[in-house]
Amino acid sequence: MKIYLVGGAIRDEFLGVTPKERDWVVIGSTPEEMISLGYKPIGKDFPVFLHPETSEEYALARTERKVSPGYHGFEFFSAPNVTLEEDLMRRDITINAIAKSAEGKIIDPFNGRGDIKARIMKHVSPAFIEDPVRVLRVARFAARFYSYDFKVHDELYKIMVDIVKNKEIDALSPDRVWKEFALALMEDSPDEFFNVLKKCGADSVLFTGVRKSERYSINSNKEASLDVRYVCFANMFNEQSFLYSTMNVPGYLREMSELVEENFLKLQKFSGNPEQILEVLESLDAMRRPERLDIYLKVVSYLCQNIKNYEVSILIDGGADFNAALHVLLRESYDAIGRIETKEFTQGNKSGESIKRAKRKVFLEAIDRVINQHK
Repeated sequence: MKIYLVGGAIRDEFLGVTPKERDWVVIGSTPEEMISLGYKPIGKDFPVFLHPETSEEYALARTERKVSPGYHGFEFFSAPNVTLEEDLMRRDITINAIAKSAEGKIIDPFNGRGDIKARIMKHVSPAFIEDPVRVLRVARFAARFYSYDFKVHDELYKIMVDIVKNKEIDALSPDRVWKEFALALMEDSPDEFFNVLKKCGADSVLFTGVRKSERYSINSNKEASLDVRYVCFANMFNEQSFLYSTMNVPGYLREMSELVEENFLKLQKFSGNPEQILEVLESLDAMRRPERLDIYLKVVSYLCQNIKNYEVSILIDGGADFNAALHVLLRESYDAIGRIETKEFTQGNKSGESIKRAKRKVFLEAIDRVINQHK
């Protein structure tokens, strides 16, 4: 029984990057032996175990064989006689097919170190074409290592084009597409993920709607959350609903992206009147769900960077900048409404409708005072 550190941890070590996680492959063992040593089995399709102390994943060396279309169409074979090189051969790209022994010896049968130095992504073997998920993974790695000047090799691009042409990419489940998509959005250069997919034709299958611009643009500020990045992405399209057929987008993100688009369009002719501001706050349900206002303001700030033709009739700090005006007025109006004591509205025999009108009147007055402070 021998244990090797494999994959991304070795790659990142050569790049001088702190690995996010470590994966291990076990040669010459069996599930029974692993369990007897205290490892916890978690693999459904093949033997994977959690270390009893570190909880890191240890997988028995395995080979695989394509038996049907799609990324589920594989048979896996694991046995004590499967070699390390056979296990590494089934991996996607050479920079992920490197191993290190307990003594520190590097095993690199496919020249992954050379490709790291050359800043190139190559496929390990022709079997790459059998798994359509690998198209998304390559695009994701391109986004992660864009600042390191990594490029996708031309031969690998050809294989990715063939995967799209063979309609293997169509077999990806919405759950798996969303998983890879969400990971890619949080990479340092998410735009590159879509550029790679566009070059091999996969973007026209996965994101078939008409974009407002030919250029992909996603907020990649290091502090930008997945929520903000997804809403920025979704608002590049004239119609968002088609995304849900290819990706299992969480419901709250669907709702948030549609709310941002709706309110962003309403405020293109922003005059700063109380009704407009209250309508946006109510549409976002901001008083009960303040996180929505945070997401909205961050997304609008990003979207406004490339949009200049707004009619703004209210001055903020001596200027007529739409983005600045919107941030100041919405945030201060939200705070002003939050300070209002609403108990008095429910006293006496008032109908629900009269209470609603009374609240709205007071809210509008509070917003009007905010606006007047900036005139």
